[in-house]
Amino acid sequence: MRVVFFPDVQVYKDNLYWELLKEGLEQKGVEFFPSDHRIYLTRGWLLGHRSQVDVIHLHHIEPQYAAKRLLPSANRLARYAGKLLLARLLGYRIVWTVHNLFPHEQPRPSSFDHLANFFTAQLANAVIVHCSFARDFIGKVYLRRRNVFTLEHPNYIRAYPNTTFKKEARKWLGLCDQQKVLLYFGAVRPYKGIEQLVEVFRSIQRDELALIIAGKPWTQKLATSLVTLSETDRRIRLVLEFIPDESLQHYFNAADMVVLPYTDTLSSGSAMLAMSFGRPVVAPALGCLSEVITEDSGILYDPTDPDGLYKALIHALSIDLESMGQKAAERVQLFTWEKMVCITQQIYHDPGHVKTEGLRLKGEKILSN
Repeated sequence: MRVVFFPDVQVYKDNLYWELLKEGLEQKGVEFFPSDHRIYLTRGWLLGHRSQVDVIHLHHIEPQYAAKRLLPSANRLARYAGKLLLARLLGYRIVWTVHNLFPHEQPRPSSFDHLANFFTAQLANAVIVHCSFARDFIGKVYLRRRNVFTLEHPNYIRAYPNTTFKKEARKWLGLCDQQKVLLYFGAVRPYKGIEQLVEVFRSIQRDELALIIAGKPWTQKLATSLVTLSETDRRIRLVLEFIPDESLQHYFNAADMVVLPYTDTLSSGSAMLAMSFGRPVVAPALGCLSEVITEDSGILYDPTDPDGLYKALIHALSIDLESMGQKAAERVQLFTWEKMVCITQQIYHDPGHVKTEGLRLKGEKILSN
């Protein structure tokens, strides 16, 4: 079985999701076509590689059709739909993993986004989603209900170094043992609500609190805004840069909770990462988060409530976060790469005959299509 990812795994080399999925599938005998950091499908590629590739696995599809202006977007979308149809006619199997329902940086999804999702949903041989919410959305909005597989985003337990304890991690970061530490970790992008987090944090007048924002900014404008918002509050520390893998453990192990105040999201690798380190997550009840974070493993708030984040943080500061973190770690143990890889391999071979009944991996039940 020979597979190619679009975009290629190297495009997301800072995100371990793609690398762990690729490695797990390779261990199962799946062969990945040699990459050249390819992002776009082309007719020439489809015609020239049919004898070398069996499966095209689509991840983020926006690069295939998006353009800044209306007419180029329409042209690229039409070409993208034509290339999907050509791939099917040539005998490729197409698998689409729905990581996001729509591009994040747009204020609202465009008709092009809807059409691209519709074409992909209709022409793919199989669709993989990370939660029931996404599965229901694909079914209702894009009329795709056959061969849609619900596979939860796997955990990151043991994926990163994790040998330090809280006391050591706080010493490494220059924090005191008595502080209550809130952490935002991940790419610093507009839709992630970090400016709101800073404003809400500043309104909570408690000296023992500390907020760390760690991640690479999407734009210099956003970085400047965060610096301006934070400069008068000594409790806030900005680490606006890419955090190397070996340093990750210090941030999570030093924290009492991880706050992810997204304004829009479907699934969240940062939430899975936090819970894998045994840290409770405070987040809005959006997308897949409502199915991953339970009452005993984190705190969900109403994203339509203007005071939702504030109320959630105040509540978090009044409960046993250490016990909640232990529950979070137990919760994500259910979501394994073994499960993701096993069923993805079956989907590659024949999505119409994926066998999940009676299958157990480390005591867990696998969801059927």
